[in-house]
Amino acid sequence: MKEYFELLKMLKVGNQSVQILHRHLVGKNWFGDHKQLGEYYEHLQDDVDTFCELGLANEIDEPTIQQALDTYKEVEIKNRNARDSYIIIKELFDEIVAQINRISGLPADVINRLQEAQEYYRVEAGFKLFRATIDDIES
Repeated sequence: MKEYFELLKMLKVGNQSVQILHRHLVGKNWFGDHKQLGEYYEHLQDDVDTFCELGLANEIDEPTIQQALDTYKEVEIKNRNARDSYIIIKELFDEIVAQINRISGLPADVINRLQEAQEYYRVEAGFKLFRATIDDIES
């Protein structure tokens, strides 16, 4: 299942990238934003574990980190403010939502778990991160 394997690679590199953003955050609301970024990478790590195990249960191999990095690039290690970090994470979460849409042909329980994850990433990207990254909305 190629699309599922791609999701696993995306999650692995995304997790690494969010950890980098977490460690190299700078700015005013550092404590709150640092905590939020930590929650994001912990969520991603849990999904890496869950979906790798579900994949193995359905005869889909786990990609190596090298296979993942051959397809997806982790973010550059440099200091970033919260807004720039959240923009990067929003793009990642939008990509995860889109990748989950490409997956089919798996047992219903796996599809259901993917849809639950998709809902999380959609709400975080389309609502919370969107609002955290806009300057103002004109009425």
